[in-house]
Amino acid sequence: MEEKQLYLSPAKKMACNIIDCVVAIAAIAIILLAYFDVINLDFGKSVTGIALGLIFFINALVQGNSVSMWLAFCFLIPAAISFACKLFGCSYAKLYPLYIALPGLACLGAMIISREFLRLLAAAAIFVLAGAIFIYYLPKKRRQKMNRNLTLLTDFYQLTMMNGYFREGIGEREAVFDMFFRPKGQINYAVAAGLEQVVDYIKNINFTDDDIEYLASLNTFSPEFLEYLRTFKFTGDLYAVREGEIIFPMEPLVIVKAPLIQAQFVETALLCMINHQTLIATKADRMTTAAGEGTIVEFGLRRAQGPDAGIYGARASMIGGAIGTSNVLAGKMFNIPVKGTHAHSWVMSFPDELTAFNAFADMYPDSCLLLVDTYDTLGRGIPNAIKVFDRLKKEGHKPLGIRLDSGDLAYLSKQARKMLDDAGYEDALIFAGNDIDENVISALNAQEAKIDMYGIGTKLITSESMPSLGGVYKLAAIEQDGKLVPKLKKSDSIEKITNPGFKTVYRLYKKDSGKAFADLIALRGEKLPKPITLTHETERWKQSVLKDYDVRELMVQVIDKGEVVYKFPTIAESAAYRRKELGDFWEEYKRLESPHIHKVDLSDGLYELKQKLLLTE
Repeated sequence: MEEKQLYLSPAKKMACNIIDCVVAIAAIAIILLAYFDVINLDFGKSVTGIALGLIFFINALVQGNSVSMWLAFCFLIPAAISFACKLFGCSYAKLYPLYIALPGLACLGAMIISREFLRLLAAAAIFVLAGAIFIYYLPKKRRQKMNRNLTLLTDFYQLTMMNGYFREGIGEREAVFDMFFRPKGQINYAVAAGLEQVVDYIKNINFTDDDIEYLASLNTFSPEFLEYLRTFKFTGDLYAVREGEIIFPMEPLVIVKAPLIQAQFVETALLCMINHQTLIATKADRMTTAAGEGTIVEFGLRRAQGPDAGIYGARASMIGGAIGTSNVLAGKMFNIPVKGTHAHSWVMSFPDELTAFNAFADMYPDSCLLLVDTYDTLGRGIPNAIKVFDRLKKEGHKPLGIRLDSGDLAYLSKQARKMLDDAGYEDALIFAGNDIDENVISALNAQEAKIDMYGIGTKLITSESMPSLGGVYKLAAIEQDGKLVPKLKKSDSIEKITNPGFKTVYRLYKKDSGKAFADLIALRGEKLPKPITLTHETERWKQSVLKDYDVRELMVQVIDKGEVVYKFPTIAESAAYRRKELGDFWEEYKRLESPHIHKVDLSDGLYELKQKLLLTE
């Protein structure tokens, strides 16, 4: 049977050719406009794709050519996908299978229009089959790499223990683990952070074929255990304090209640993420406490210990009180403000400082902040900045201020303030950097430095004065004969003795002042008496009686039987939560040096349980 061919009269062919030429000219015009930034480049590419598709489509109709029809669909289908992405707000990445299937889809379209069924059916089938193979097999490893599977972010001994639990048949016993930090260094309290990343990690645990092959190559694990890992996922519960919560030593930040083999596995990644972010959030809090709320910006990326430390350190800094970061990727990932102006190299790239300042002001007339210490801060830098500010003022703009990055910041800031005020720029900000931490800020405040905002890098992002939090993860209970049996670790060091059982944390507030009076670590389900007697754990003669108080449980359930049941707040909300909670403490508790120690007590039930186990274990 002879295949039907499309037929057009000479007049219609002429009309098609005219339309063809018009579309071609329009496509060229659009390309040129996009090239010279007259129109949006993405828009230009989409329209051009449609135009070229129409050209091939018209040619196919005129010539009865199925190859031209196929090329037409190769242009028109991506244009349609692009339009759909913009219309429905979905990402191109989610629609990548359509791009891979493009040759096959184009064959099908050409087959329908041209009616050359037999010739194109085989080609379509081949293209579709090849696309299907590519989608479901070839990109698998690549997708895993792109998503940066962190499943193997663990210590080797976790896996050896898991192999043992599996072999002994105890891996499915329910267990409770506490994550907390011990007293260390300067820290009186910590600001909790990193929980969202922990949950992301737990949700995405997935031992890939590559992971299994690697573990098998170590000749350490049984084949049965490796096969078990192929379907391994977290099915337990997770409780935690909110990000931005004020938390004290020995209080659980996170509690994991899950089958032993699962709870054991998540230890390393959990500690890595919580320890780091809580440390940086706490350091930011200390600096903010010294400087005043809303006065520090995180500038530490170049000194961070690798990309992750820079990215997640910026996130934690915001929770701890910073108002922005220089880290653009962190800004994009977490929707946090990015800040920055120019470096000394900008000034040094121009013939003179004034020219450099003017060029920068021309670009950013309404946010002009100038670095004034490249050559001579008081003799040239500030006077040149004032000249530029005068010009901006005449043009109807309001300059932002200046930045100091070297020298005696107390002296220079006082002189700068006077020079700016005398020139009529009382509202101009003085921004300062140069190896600053909370102790330097306190010293500058004592000398009445005139600094409005601090850009802090190394000593924040690395927490230089205390480079680790000291968080640990300890077994508190395990299932035996169908019941959770409390467990306790003994030690010759009192601070290393753990608290047993499945617990929670309460904060007690005095009703008359509304201020936090004490925290109580208690067994879950334990009722708190009124009045309550708070007793020092080791120095039992130290007691306080609280008659009338309000109570708040600090821990919330985040994961229930493997499913996330907690809605994470934004970083701005977590930062606001920290500010609110910090306001519930007396200033004496927030001193940087020798702070008053907040009372953290054990409930009667927990204390009695702990003493019993200390005598029997």
